[in-house]
Amino acid sequence: MTSDSAAAEDVLQIVWLRVIRSLVRLREPERWSAWVYGIARAAIVDRFRDQYRRPATEALADIPMADTHAEQLADKEFLATKLNRLCPMDREAVVLHYLQELPVANVAEICGVPAGTIKSRLHRARQVLRQNLQP
Repeated sequence: MTSDSAAAEDVLQIVWLRVIRSLVRLREPERWSAWVYGIARAAIVDRFRDQYRRPATEALADIPMADTHAEQLADKEFLATKLNRLCPMDREAVVLHYLQELPVANVAEICGVPAGTIKSRLHRARQVLRQNLQP
C-alpha cells in the first residue's frame, strides 16, 4: 500500500506492536487474517490520511517504457507504479482482493464498507488499470 519501502517497514512495525498489544482482545481466532488486516489498514490510514482525502493525479508521462508491452507487465516495478497511481481506496481493494487473495466479503469487512462498495472500487480500478496498461 505504500510506495516507499522505509514507510512500509515503519507501518509494519506499528502493526505488529498493535497486534501484540491487542491480542488478548481477539475473540474469534478463525478470523485472524481479517483481524490483522484490519489493524494494518488502520495503521496505514493513520499514516496516510491525507492521501485518502485526495486521489492521486500524477502524470503518466514519467513511466519508463520497456522494450515490449509483455516485458512491462512482467516488471514488478512497472506494476507497482501503476498501482500507486490508483486512488488509495481503490488500491487498497485491489491489493487485498487480488494480491492477498481475500474474498470480497472479507475485504469489505476489513475496509468497513458494504461488499457492493468493494465491487465498485474493484471495477473502477480495473478500468483505470486497463487504460493505463494499454501499449
